[in-house]
Order: sequence, then C-alpha cells, then structure tokens
Amino acid sequence: MVYHNNMLVEEINNFDAIEEEYIDEYWEGCNKSRWLVLYGNETEIIEDDKVAFILNEDGKMIVSEKSPEIIKKAIQDLLGTSTE
Repeated sequence: MVYHNNMLVEEINNFDAIEEEYIDEYWEGCNKSRWLVLYGNETEIIEDDKVAFILNEDGKMIVSEKSPEIIKKAIQDLLGTSTE
C-alpha cells in the first residue's frame, strides 16, 4: 500500500494526554475515536482501518467505508452528492 506508514498508524495511539487533559476536561462523556486523514499519494484504495480519508495527488477524495458518518456526510456535502 503506497500510503501506508506504520509510524503514522502507531503515532495515532500517542494522543492520550490530549484526550485526558483537554477533551475529557471540556467535553466529558463525549464519544471519541482516532482517525488519520492523509494527503498526497497515488493510492485509490484505503486498506487500513485507521485511515478515514485520503486526498490523493490527483485530487481524488477517497473515504473509507469505516469512516465516521460525520466525515462521510462532510464529503458528500462538499461534493454535492447524497446517498439518499
């Protein structure tokens, strides 16, 4: 996979301090999930469960089927498309 970078996937697990000291402090009880958004590669397929969205170097927007609904909706709104 062209975009896959183990360091990025591993790094996503290092944000506990931000969650504990800021998000939990100000948005107690909210749902949290961690996702990668990548830019500038040749891929057209998302193969990693931690990647929500890719804007490849050709300008193509690729959204993971596993992305949170808010990301899917934002891209649909941006493109003026709908799944309804």
